[in-house]
Amino acid sequence: MENVSLTPLREFSRNYRNEILAFEQNIINNLQMELSSTKETSSLKIKYPIEQYTRRGNIIGDALLLDGENIVAVLEIKHRTLPPRDLEHIKRDLKKSVTFFDAYYGILIWAAAENNCSYYNYKVNSNEWVDGISFEVILKDLSDYVSNVKKKDDCKVDDISLLKNEIIKCLDA
Repeated sequence: MENVSLTPLREFSRNYRNEILAFEQNIINNLQMELSSTKETSSLKIKYPIEQYTRRGNIIGDALLLDGENIVAVLEIKHRTLPPRDLEHIKRDLKKSVTFFDAYYGILIWAAAENNCSYYNYKVNSNEWVDGISFEVILKDLSDYVSNVKKKDDCKVDDISLLKNEIIKCLDA
């Protein structure tokens, strides 16, 4: 039997992994530019890669979308067409990741090419997937999320107490 070296196979595997990482990085860079382009979502930043957090069982995710310290979304990027059964499996695992990270959204990006992506968005508050949407729709959801969080943060306890006192004065008058 001939002695076969595994080095070419390892090299191929390493090159393939590097190509995938470069592809994912380009997608992430494009998404960050899109987020930065609108006032409402410019505070959102993408943390990539997050492999150190996702080596537990079915916890998947290539990146996290952060608003300060708050995790808004878990992002998973797939670089090839997926059969329906695999797509459903990945969506189920991404839903677990959203729960694990206590995020509001799970965004699955199915990218045939850097400029040709399909987006699948899981929303915690409605517990549903929206399939095959554009990134503009996701941007609107993220803008709404940021606006609602900012409104909650802007309302201070002192302001509520003052408002309550004013309402009571009006009702007593």
